Amino acid sequence: MPAPNNLVIYMSGLCNLKCNYCYAQKMIFEKPIEKKILIKAVSKFLKVPGKNKKITFLGGEPFLHFNLIKAVLNFVKKERGNDLPVHIFTNGLLINEEISNFIKRFNINLIVSISAKQIAGRAAKGKDAIKNLFKYIDIPNTAASIVIEKEKANNLSKAVLNLYKLGFRHIAWAPDITKIWSMREVSALKREMLKLRKHYFQLIKKGLELYEIANAYEILDKLLDRPFNEACMSAVLCPDGNFIPCDKLIASDGKTIEKYVSAQVSGGKKRDLFFKEALKYGAGVKALMCPVGAFAFKKHVSGSSALEIEKAVKSHIKLSSVIENNYFSLFKQALKYPAFRKAHNINEKKN
Repeated sequence: MPAPNNLVIYMSGLCNLKCNYCYAQKMIFEKPIEKKILIKAVSKFLKVPGKNKKITFLGGEPFLHFNLIKAVLNFVKKERGNDLPVHIFTNGLLINEEISNFIKRFNINLIVSISAKQIAGRAAKGKDAIKNLFKYIDIPNTAASIVIEKEKANNLSKAVLNLYKLGFRHIAWAPDITKIWSMREVSALKREMLKLRKHYFQLIKKGLELYEIANAYEILDKLLDRPFNEACMSAVLCPDGNFIPCDKLIASDGKTIEKYVSAQVSGGKKRDLFFKEALKYGAGVKALMCPVGAFAFKKHVSGSSALEIEKAVKSHIKLSSVIENNYFSLFKQALKYPAFRKAHNINEKKN
């Protein structure tokens, strides 16, 4: 397995919100990571051989630890200059003028996690409502991300269209993988994706501004014959300064973390052991909607039986297949249009 090129940093599980689907709030680490430990871990990552490296901050709410973020990025700039992409997932509510200026100065890729309920409430009041909520966020240049809960699969198209109406031009969504989806719920999601596809082509035909579909570049890579890696390329940093092979493990108990934790970025034999165990349940590594996450959550967070774990993995694979097939059909047709290629920063011509 190749060395990870994406360092995923969990500074703590602390957050100013409490979302139902968030597993990080169950994190056993009580204290935020210490600055010295954090910098040492980032330094290890930078020294590991590899190309196309990036750093991703998750949580909890990362901006509760703004001083730590500043310390990391100042260190990275000193070591590597400005060539290392940085992504921060945030609920956006703590971003003030100082943080906003910092985001611009370091060219940070900001992803705002927003609930369907928040979207609906703000959409009803118009664009000014979202601007008031995210006063210091550059809406058109910020990615909006939503988690679709299985009971609310019928709300997908409405949520995405509301984000578009509110001015977001980079939109991502993902299903809640902490629950097992029934075939009825998967079918509902499929119908919603078909609605979104229809709307997207209406935008194209009317010559209206498109939004970037921000979390399905693996599909585009396949269609454009770009090189991509199906191996897991992420190393997850815990608040104690050690690394685990999957972010879902961050919410497991101390015994589980001890089983898989490593002082090495690459994870060594413990990382290999984790992925071998996942494979026993049919959860092989995939670049898009990896079923290993569903395995890890059910086995190591929920403590489910072997039968329930297998059921969760099979459900996830079916769900993933529906999403991938819909994206594949949309992208294959949309690649013919210059507006789509521009929205997704595609310069080369499709053969």
